[in-house]
Amino acid sequence: MRLVYGVCLALVAATPAIAAAQEIVQWAAPLAATGRTAAFPMGTPLLLTTRTELNTKQNHAGERFYLEVARPIVYRGQVVIPAGALAVGEVMRAERNGIFGKRGEIAIRLNYIQTPSGPVRLSGRMSRNGLSQELLSIGGALVVSWPMMFIHGTSGRVPADTPVTAYLADDLRFTLQPGTEQADATAPDQLGADQRILPARFDPSAFSGSQR
Repeated sequence: MRLVYGVCLALVAATPAIAAAQEIVQWAAPLAATGRTAAFPMGTPLLLTTRTELNTKQNHAGERFYLEVARPIVYRGQVVIPAGALAVGEVMRAERNGIFGKRGEIAIRLNYIQTPSGPVRLSGRMSRNGLSQELLSIGGALVVSWPMMFIHGTSGRVPADTPVTAYLADDLRFTLQPGTEQADATAPDQLGADQRILPARFDPSAFSGSQR
């Protein structure tokens, strides 16, 4: 009996350590039925920038990294996703450069963005290649073969602050703030214009500063 009790205590004590080692993403709860809501549709683009450099020397497939929102998403003066909000991406492939002029290649994808309403899934990919030296290696091999095998291509890299276009993989629903509701009440004829700005599919004019 004491042995069973001791094992239970050990499992309870180990649970916080196990949870701390995992990446926990809490998805937003459904919006309350009360209050007015609006949404940016799936496919709406966001401009992100990488926070750190990614390259084939230091990064590997499966590794996650942070990006941030370069321009806020605004709906009728209400900031839905602020500039600087964090997003998470993942390295899909990281092939290092090699002998005989082989160039490196790194490919990334975007996973989700953290918003005031909770995490929202993203879609979008990017790949970058280094410079190949294969022609130089092959040409030199005609003259002298063995030194040419030590010619390497350059690493694939995504510098810090690289702009990356992401797209919402789900509709981003949010609750309208009181000021936004008041704007609707005082200017009801503006609804048609906003529907043109926020079409069923994505449109860059949905961003503040892109409206005409």
